[in-house]
Amino acid sequence: MLSARHETFCLEYVIDLNGSAAYQRAYPKAKTAGAARTGAARLLANVSVRERVAELQLARAERADTTHEWVLERLKQEAEFEGQGASHAARVSALALIAKHLGMFKPVPVPDRPPIDLSKIPDDLKRALLAGLRAVRGPGAPG
Repeated sequence: MLSARHETFCLEYVIDLNGSAAYQRAYPKAKTAGAARTGAARLLANVSVRERVAELQLARAERADTTHEWVLERLKQEAEFEGQGASHAARVSALALIAKHLGMFKPVPVPDRPPIDLSKIPDDLKRALLAGLRAVRGPGAPG
């Protein structure tokens, strides 16, 4: 059984899925954004809170008559839509959302490499690299 504050947090969280904002709405005395972020993380780590959030999300989806399959089908239609009024950006975005949902984007491991010893790079090459960086950044850029 959740406390009244925990229930309020859950109800607030499903509005926008923003833990910090939900925590601040449920616990208005939270002094800082950092405190709200920490409090939200602590509550979202609680199994009972996570289960209640899942219940609320399921109830919301049922009321909206929306399922994972329906959303994926609509995204697929958008990704495949071509012709007048079609948007390349919308197709790319739809494909990215589908791939993300299906777990297709996995972090690529970066091989371990030894650090570069800057003392071995000649000074003239260092100056040339810095000049190139400054040219890319533009005038007035820091560094």
